[in-house]
Amino acid sequence: MKLLELVNLSRLALRLSRNRHVSGGKGDKWVQEQELRSPSGMVTDIYSHPRRCLSVWVLVHGMTVWGGKEPRFQNFARALAGSGITCYVPTLPGLTACRWEENDLMVLTEAIRTAAHSTAAHNGTTGVMGFSFGGSYGLMAAAQNVSAALVRQVIAVGAYYRLDDLFNHYKRILTDSPQNDTQWDDLTYCRLALLLGYADAAMVSPTLKGEIEALLRRWCFAAQLGEKKEFFQRRLENLNLGELINKTAKLERHLSPAGRLVDLNCGVTVIHDRNDSVTPVSQAHELFAELQRLPNAKAHQLVMTSMLTHVAPKGKIGWRDGLRFTRALTPLIR
Repeated sequence: MKLLELVNLSRLALRLSRNRHVSGGKGDKWVQEQELRSPSGMVTDIYSHPRRCLSVWVLVHGMTVWGGKEPRFQNFARALAGSGITCYVPTLPGLTACRWEENDLMVLTEAIRTAAHSTAAHNGTTGVMGFSFGGSYGLMAAAQNVSAALVRQVIAVGAYYRLDDLFNHYKRILTDSPQNDTQWDDLTYCRLALLLGYADAAMVSPTLKGEIEALLRRWCFAAQLGEKKEFFQRRLENLNLGELINKTAKLERHLSPAGRLVDLNCGVTVIHDRNDSVTPVSQAHELFAELQRLPNAKAHQLVMTSMLTHVAPKGKIGWRDGLRFTRALTPLIR
């Protein structure tokens, strides 16, 4: 690693540590923010440094009712922008509605073209970094013929590989007791997101749907564990989600990276929580195995970490794990 890269990476790590809280990064004088609305209706938030640009990246959110405006996600984009990394953050309508929809890939592909063709982009390319289900979408979009030549690197954090296997995992855990509060929290979020996104199939009343959406909007940074458990016991405990998962799996199984990466033209860094309860670690290993079967196998790396709870940073980490995780982010500053 060159000295300048080390300096830029250290600057990025410092900003990421400062911007971990919901209020972090807002109002930073070294971050410019603007909202771009395309003729097709795509909404993209752009975060940039007023004086320099090390690289351009498209950031892909996961399944959240906030879309690209999720407060912690915004702060991550601000941390990158303050370090000189221009970020394009599209809001994907399907994932924002807690649904898997093919149209999201079209929206993401449009965002990739916009970022790659921007004046800030180097050599007409962009990086793509996706989180959770957005990591899987980022991989699929980067492998499409219309965008493969425009993407120089993908970082996928907590991505799934096969939706079939992911849904089977969810069906199994419905009958199991979570091992701890963190696992309960993650898995119950998934249950609520499914109920919101497929409310008609689940025969969820408009009133309950509104309550679920309001709670999901506060789930990750404002709602307390006691409030979540009380709501679940009062409103959801007796609902049978098994049939809903079966119906959803039949509708959406095609939206999987499995078998769709043959035209991928760039290196991929797969980052995954060793104890991920939302997307089992087996999905990361299967994803990496397919990447290793592609012609540019040496361009890919798999980083297993204890720094994350699914895709959210943990409080206390070991220095070795922290160093490895930070090094995995090196493509951001190149």
